[in-house]
Amino acid sequence: MSVDSAGPSSWLEVMLAKQFPQLWQAKFCLRPLATSFGCCRRQVLTLTVAQIPGSFEDENPSSITQTAYAEDPLFRLHCLRKGRVLQQVARQTLAEVFPSVPLTEPPRGLCANGSRRGNHTAEFDFRHGDRRVECKGTSMAFCSAHHRWFADWSGIKFKQAIFDDLFLVLHSPGWVDVVRHDGAAAVAEAGVRTAFVGQSVRVYAARGCSDAREARQVILRKLLTSSHACEQLATRRSDSGYIAEVVSQELGRESCRLSTKWYTGIPFAGCSPSSRGLRLQKLAFAIDQLCHPGCRFHTEVDSLEIVGALRQQRRGAHRGSADWWRGNVRVEFKSSSLSWDVHRRRWRAHFARVKFPSQVRPCTASFDELLLGLYTPLGLYLVQHAGVAGQSRAGRGTDTLGHSVMVYGPTDEKCPEAALVVVLAKLQQSGCKLLVFVKW
Repeated sequence: MSVDSAGPSSWLEVMLAKQFPQLWQAKFCLRPLATSFGCCRRQVLTLTVAQIPGSFEDENPSSITQTAYAEDPLFRLHCLRKGRVLQQVARQTLAEVFPSVPLTEPPRGLCANGSRRGNHTAEFDFRHGDRRVECKGTSMAFCSAHHRWFADWSGIKFKQAIFDDLFLVLHSPGWVDVVRHDGAAAVAEAGVRTAFVGQSVRVYAARGCSDAREARQVILRKLLTSSHACEQLATRRSDSGYIAEVVSQELGRESCRLSTKWYTGIPFAGCSPSSRGLRLQKLAFAIDQLCHPGCRFHTEVDSLEIVGALRQQRRGAHRGSADWWRGNVRVEFKSSSLSWDVHRRRWRAHFARVKFPSQVRPCTASFDELLLGLYTPLGLYLVQHAGVAGQSRAGRGTDTLGHSVMVYGPTDEKCPEAALVVVLAKLQQSGCKLLVFVKW
């Protein structure tokens, strides 16, 4: 199967030419690839692109958030890595403001099933004297839908009374602020997920304000208003000596070094996980259309369905039960990069929050077909999931939050290419089907 270099001829090719113009100009070809899965070999559709980086990234210019953080060294970190840095900033602040009060590690305690908690799953983050301290950090972000900046500290379990003091760390372009929260200001629920993931503290700047410095002042002013009892403890430059040192330590961790080594220069490597996931979903949607030229596609899945336990409302276009319709089939797409697990010492793929039929409602499924996008240094592997391959539960919240699909490579194999062979073989042996390989 090949694409005629003279130009698009079908409605599908016209669509691809419009959505991915440089991809079309690069004259990508679709050809069978003999891919090895142990002793089994099968033909896999392969897309080879001559100029992948410009093809996709030109379609997604830097957002207001990315532009504002362009010179901020802390913005290079995402998720857990940034969270660890911001927690260290909070601890250092408490050590400086209250030098006579000791900081100690929390007891590990027990899980709900009676097993002992892991080193990083304690009920709170650390002790400050006799006080149990929980620390939450976030980076201020710009919401394009509402045209305003906001800060959202999530996963705070107020109702479980497992901490005495809550410290919020706000990262904004060029600055890091530490605030002691009063337990009431700007607290928001998370619907039915609240029982499992906790509440959040969400503060918005003025609508229409795109200036990050002004937005930071508004957010802090709302938290510190006289009607609340929040207290600002410190303000630091995000490029200050202490933060630069902690960021350097984080970048020096084995998992970060391996990811940097293998993913540098790869398309979407500089994106946040959520931004990368949306771009890979867009790519997977286009590939699915290419593979099924006779089907009709649209992206609003069950958008008119009435949902909600406390307040009933329509799902809306961005909260569909699946990602798109292919004919009468609801397709869900989940993506994951290969990440290094420092404890198990092996590469893994982790596809999170997959809502398979639950134990409570076994006949209810939010999708008909699950596509997994494995984002690797070699390219994107699009896999059709089958059966229970890699499924694992997420504790009591599984029926609400969804399962995980986790697949591991061999232990102590630091080369992701070698680990990838094992990961793909495990998926294939479980009944999954490798559909397409997009080579970077």
